[in-house]
This record gives sequence, structure tokens and C-alpha cells, in this order.
Amino acid sequence: MASVFPRWLGWLPLYEDKPATTIRAYSQGVRRVVSFAGIPPGQFGPGSLDQASLTDVVREMRGSGEVSRATLTQTLAALKSFFDYCIADGHAETVPDINRIRKVAKLAVPQVDSKLRNFSLRITREGAHFFHILSICSCAVSVLSIHFA
Repeated sequence: MASVFPRWLGWLPLYEDKPATTIRAYSQGVRRVVSFAGIPPGQFGPGSLDQASLTDVVREMRGSGEVSRATLTQTLAALKSFFDYCIADGHAETVPDINRIRKVAKLAVPQVDSKLRNFSLRITREGAHFFHILSICSCAVSVLSIHFA
């Protein structure tokens, strides 16, 4: 891979606070795109793929049956991070719009339905309250059993 690639990988834990597992997955995701695009790894850089060619690669990946939807979503997150780094570090002035590619490939970023999120928060709060009361009762039973033993 071109010299910008390992520098981006070193940037991930510092500026995006990514753990080693995510860095490995992001590296694999970008390499996957490079492979599908038929770009020699040593020649890959921020200008290797324009909007149309990257869209075609993502469509090919999606249609191949070799890449799951979740893997493709993570791959696009990796590419977005890579391109953000390239802009921030001055390696590119323009990069493909990953959000547009997600729309075209019908890979919306997973969103939680607000009703489901509100229900989940309510259950979480009620559950926390229940466990708090349960722990108080448990302590009281322990104290009583020691006192009357």
C-alpha cells in the first residue's frame, strides 16, 4: 500500500480513538476495496478512486455475494475515515462522498427508530430502578439474617 495508508492506520488510534480490532478491520476493508477495484496495492492512494469508480466497486462488492452487508458498511466507514484523513493531512483536496455511495448502494447507516430508542431507555431506567430496589432488599435481608442468627 502507498505510504499514506500506514500513516492513516497510525492516525486512527490517536485522532479517532480506534482500538486495534477496528484498525485491523478498517485496514482489511480498504484492502478489500483495492482488490475489488483491481488497483495494485502499491499504487493505491487518495486519488485512486473517484465518485463513479468507487460507486461501481461498491455495487460490484454488494452484488458479488462475497461481502456481507455489515462488512460493506464497515468497509465504507473505513473509506470515509481514510478519505477524512487524506483531506485533513493535505493528501487530497476532494474525495468521494461516502454518504452518497451508501445511498446509491442502499446501505444506509443503521439508525435506531426513535420509538424503539425511547422504549429501550425507559426499560433501562425501570430496570435500573428495579435492580436498585432489589439490592436494597437483599442488603436488608442480609442484615436481618445476621441480626437474628
